Amino acid sequence: MAAVPAPAESFPPVTQLGMTSIGFVAGGVIYLAAHLPKHAALGPAIGCLAVALLLVAASFALLLRRAGFAWWRFKQVFGWLLLAYSVVGGMIVYAFVYDHTHVPTLAVMICLLATFVVNVALIPAYTVARYER
Repeated sequence: MAAVPAPAESFPPVTQLGMTSIGFVAGGVIYLAAHLPKHAALGPAIGCLAVALLLVAASFALLLRRAGFAWWRFKQVFGWLLLAYSVVGGMIVYAFVYDHTHVPTLAVMICLLATFVVNVALIPAYTVARYER
C-alpha cells in the first residue's frame, strides 16, 4: 500500500527555498569565476552567500516546526547525500586551489560550495522524509 502524503499546504516550502538558495549560490560562483584569475570585488558574492545561507536556515527552521516529520529518514538520506556531494564539492575546491585562487576569493567560493552541498542534500532528503509514514 502506497504512502498517502498529507495535504501540500501543510508542508513548508523547503524545496522552493532550497532552489532559490541554489540560484543565489550559482550567481555568486559565476560572478567569482568570471573574474578569475584576477581579483574580484567580493561584495556581490558575499551578498549572494548571505541570502543563500538565510534561505537554508529558514528551511531548517520551518522543518523543525513541522510536527510528525520523519526525522530518522531525513537524517539517513541527508547524511549519505551530504557525504557524496562533499566529495564533489571537495574536487571543485581542489581545482580552485590548484589554480592558485587568491585566498579571500577562495574562502568565499568554499562557503558558496558548502552551501550548495547542503542544499543538494537537503532537498531530496526532505522530499523522501515527507512521504515517509
